[in-house]
Amino acid sequence: MALIDNARKIYADSIKLYKKSILIHRYSKKAHKCGTKTCKKIHHVNLKKAHKEYNALLKDLSKQIKKLQGALK
Repeated sequence: MALIDNARKIYADSIKLYKKSILIHRYSKKAHKCGTKTCKKIHHVNLKKAHKEYNALLKDLSKQIKKLQGALK
């Protein structure tokens, strides 16, 4: 039962990771398209924040996968 719960959590977190990657792509496009300096700065701040969250999610997800692999052995 615990394996199924872990797999569900990994699946849910991978969806969050995917959504975050789409958000990063969107911020990246806006940061390079916008004309005003203030607008670019805002998008770059959002991009940096999204990258931090993405990296944290990725690190957590990799730990969960390793834990699940250890349980399957």
